[in-house]
Amino acid sequence: MSLLLPVMTLILVVVGAFCIFLAMEHDRKIRQKSLGKATATNEAAVLGQRQMNHV
Repeated sequence: MSLLLPVMTLILVVVGAFCIFLAMEHDRKIRQKSLGKATATNEAAVLGQRQMNHV
């Protein structure tokens, strides 16, 4: 019974660290997707402007 508090504390710290890791990975993936879309949109806009300038 005297080990209950230290063991539960350790388990909660490990679970919390794992949750933070998952949240950071999810945020990184979302940022990469949004940056990829923004880059593709910017490239399309630049190509559109180039085509309009050549006409």
